[in-house]
Amino acid sequence: MVAPNCQNRRRRSRDPTSIGTSARRQRRCGRSRWWCWTGQLSAASPQVVMTTEAGSGAKAAAPNRAAAEAAFGRQAASVLWMLHALVPTFENRRYELISNEDFLELSKTDMRRGNRVYWREMLSRCHWSASLSLVRSHRWMMGAVSGYETKNLMQFSACLRGFLESSADSNDALNPIAATLAQNHHLIMKAIHGDLSTPFPSEELENRLIHFTHARKAAKGETIPKEHRAKTVTEYLSKMEAESPEVRDLYSMLCDITHPGATSVLSFATWNADGTLFYFVPSKESLVIDDVAREAKACTAIVTALGVVPSLAILKILNELRVPGLRTTALNRVRFDGMPAWEEMMCHLRR
Repeated sequence: MVAPNCQNRRRRSRDPTSIGTSARRQRRCGRSRWWCWTGQLSAASPQVVMTTEAGSGAKAAAPNRAAAEAAFGRQAASVLWMLHALVPTFENRRYELISNEDFLELSKTDMRRGNRVYWREMLSRCHWSASLSLVRSHRWMMGAVSGYETKNLMQFSACLRGFLESSADSNDALNPIAATLAQNHHLIMKAIHGDLSTPFPSEELENRLIHFTHARKAAKGETIPKEHRAKTVTEYLSKMEAESPEVRDLYSMLCDITHPGATSVLSFATWNADGTLFYFVPSKESLVIDDVAREAKACTAIVTALGVVPSLAILKILNELRVPGLRTTALNRVRFDGMPAWEEMMCHLRR
């Protein structure tokens, strides 16, 4: 099934092998000489701090704090509590787009309005992508905590693996976006206010957002644009491995449990020294969960930083830009302590 809005004006061209309308528009407008794609957020352990316990309005029961810390470690567990307060505030958020035909006609007749529509929608897509990423992370983490609490090895391992993969995906696609918005905020806001008469597209930003929301595995014989094509898990994980080599070993362990590997069955049995006597011991499951959790805590702080912080940073930058309808006031309680990349973004915004 094709996701809605995956072939809008930024993504569609008459050539089915084209990577998207942004390429078509650049043939018409020329590449923007202003656009600067900029730095990565580092996993060098930023401290994500919520200054008050969120008066959450969260509809679901809060995660068990002891189980969350046992499953993820204290730092990652604190991020889960923050997400549990934040995610319900996304409910009923709306993002409006005009049709591709109307946009192309508008750009021909009034470039100022065209730039305004383009960047309003680009920022909306940034907000949407960041919010989707955070909801997904919250769900995987909640599932893992529930699996740990109920001593369900399959649930715990599958959800932890899902969280690791989704974090790698979010880091790969979304990591540079907040810094890019901050560094280019003058021109972006000039476009938003209808004061920019020169074309100002960003193909790189469009393609990252498209890939994040719509990338999938092509059906046999199907031709899809490059940015719609999902990468392999190895490609997604490679950047995360550079920050924490332990990620690969943890991922292999989780795959052996969630796939029909030896660990998926031998976690419920034990045997004597020479392997001549086997016992069916389902209670051993609890010990295996604890072993997996110990392995996981060697890298979950970094996985959480790379998978969650980039989306939080996007939303906080959008708060700073004060675009109507794209503010997330619940994030006013969240700050990034000891994070040089964030301080650099703030410096750009103050210029």
